[in-house]
Amino acid sequence: SSPIVPLLTIILACTRPIPVADRFFSIGYPAYLYLANRFRFDQNAPGIAAGRIKIPLLREGAGPWFKNYLLTFGTIGIILPLAAQLFAPRSIADAAAPHLYLTMCQIVVETATRAPRFYPLTQLMVPIGFNAYRLMSLQTWLGTAWRSFGAAVPRRGAVWEVLGLALAFANAVVWTYNLFVFLLLRVLPQYINRDEFPEAKVSWKGQVFPVLDNISD
Repeated sequence: SSPIVPLLTIILACTRPIPVADRFFSIGYPAYLYLANRFRFDQNAPGIAAGRIKIPLLREGAGPWFKNYLLTFGTIGIILPLAAQLFAPRSIADAAAPHLYLTMCQIVVETATRAPRFYPLTQLMVPIGFNAYRLMSLQTWLGTAWRSFGAAVPRRGAVWEVLGLALAFANAVVWTYNLFVFLLLRVLPQYINRDEFPEAKVSWKGQVFPVLDNISD
């Protein structure tokens, strides 16, 4: 895979004011998914044994509309915020940086988990978890952009503030739709089928922690 996205993510982390909570989530959540995949889903051993190696995101099949969907989200969620980091005033760039950082982290983790040894539901938990967490970042970004816009209006010539607010609002709209409609209502139900996605047998120690009945090598 290309090192461009991980490199850009590191640059953002080193040059922009990313909140400590966002940094912690970007490390802690993938670690949780790794542990869940290993100790709850046995690294997809039953699925591999059943020959279910490569599972597309959309089980129904992705038509031309899906490419347009990805292009739209890639433009609004990645390309334009990256352009803001390069060309916008520092205050506008800093406001957009945390959400962009989390989005880039999601891409890195999605790439890392796109392998047969990751249970399909664990793979789907990557965009669901990151998208849900990013809603808080979006709220902060939108609030900051709104306040910047309000402060700049009396001065006139608030072009960057208008663009920053429009970008924040566009991201809030598309990512809210992506989580609550596309992921939860369209994609997730396709994965809740034990015949289609055989899972590892586990016992619940003390009814609290999962323990694999047979841990595969």
